[in-house]
Amino acid sequence: MSFKAKFSLGLLALSYAGVNAASTEPSTSKKLVTPTFWHSVAIGGLAGITEVSLLGQPLSYAMNQRVQSMPLATNPLAWYRGGLANAAGMAPITAIQQAVNCQGQALMSQYQSAPLSDAQKTAVALIAGITSALAATPSEAIPVYLQKPECAGKSTRQALRELKLQAWRGLAPTAGRDGVFTVGYAALAPVLQARVRASLAGTTWAEYTTAAEVGATVGAGVLTAVATQPLAVLKTQLQADPFAVSYRSTLAAAHSVYRREGMPGYFKGLVPRGARVMCAIPVLNKASEFYRTKLVPE
Repeated sequence: MSFKAKFSLGLLALSYAGVNAASTEPSTSKKLVTPTFWHSVAIGGLAGITEVSLLGQPLSYAMNQRVQSMPLATNPLAWYRGGLANAAGMAPITAIQQAVNCQGQALMSQYQSAPLSDAQKTAVALIAGITSALAATPSEAIPVYLQKPECAGKSTRQALRELKLQAWRGLAPTAGRDGVFTVGYAALAPVLQARVRASLAGTTWAEYTTAAEVGATVGAGVLTAVATQPLAVLKTQLQADPFAVSYRSTLAAAHSVYRREGMPGYFKGLVPRGARVMCAIPVLNKASEFYRTKLVPE
């Protein structure tokens, strides 16, 4: 196994173990009820901050540098440049995803007696992710802008003042990426976990249920990372060119990437971003579960 693979798995194990250790006891001692809108906002925001704090920022930095064909800084502190904006920006993104997903499912459930189908849950999660792109686009544009060599020494406030409306450049690919990502962690991962629990219940393999659930969420993360990588690449290319010097549109960026590098160009940076998504889905899943048991009354 390569060093990168071992490093990614190590990050996942540490992240999952930390959140899971904190959430195991409360999840069995409290009865879960449907959160209110503001509970959903708080749960999602805290889960997002947890993910960025554990591993999101350095892996996001590595992916951005790879896409732009720029070397990684030798000083680890540089990996966290723009990290405060990233963490502050992630909170409203995951808050929107959690709130729209949770309240959307609750609203849909009022109009039918049967439980929501997997297709219905997927549709609601997709809408939640697309909606969150309104917050995700500018929050991710700022770190990309600050990590450019010519922007060294600039503050987040300066970046906002200089970018203005260009902070929303790359909105379309971001919406597609986040729509599929939210399906991955809010719909696919819970569905896979439920099916794993059901299939192992009452069998001699029941003691391995937790490990199997981790495997299911990691699998959801891998599928999500591969499916969304081309959109993430286009988003980064557009945000690295905020004033449309090289690309006037998403289609222009897509054509340029293909002309330079062919299909492999759309998957540039998959290793660092794939590691983040692979880890982020189980971490967000367990963190949301943990904060839900802490914030939502019985």
